[in-house]
Amino acid sequence: VRVLENYWLSEILSLCYLAFYLLILVPVIVYAVKRKTQASRGFFYGLMLMYLFGFIGYGLIPAAGPYLQFPELFTYPPLGGAITGFLVGLVAQGGTGMDVFPSLHCGISLYILGYLLLQRH
Repeated sequence: VRVLENYWLSEILSLCYLAFYLLILVPVIVYAVKRKTQASRGFFYGLMLMYLFGFIGYGLIPAAGPYLQFPELFTYPPLGGAITGFLVGLVAQGGTGMDVFPSLHCGISLYILGYLLLQRH
């Protein structure tokens, strides 16, 4: 597994992880401005349901990420530069202790992209 560890790969994947926050903020702001529309209500109901089911799952099946379960295979913090370092610090300050895959990052991203696709955006 350590073969996959790479300075630039960590930087690129860290940027992808950080892009999640833009992915969620932009539609939330747009639909908040249009909050009286049916599309806006549907978006927020679905978003809250995703978080509800995600946190119920985290509560029912607590899990630890591979770097905690198999520290001999995964170094932590990962090898990387300034972006990776910033992300590691950000996650350490705001982490919930729930570290599973697929994560809510994956679920919320798929929900938003799917919703926007169904709305023909």
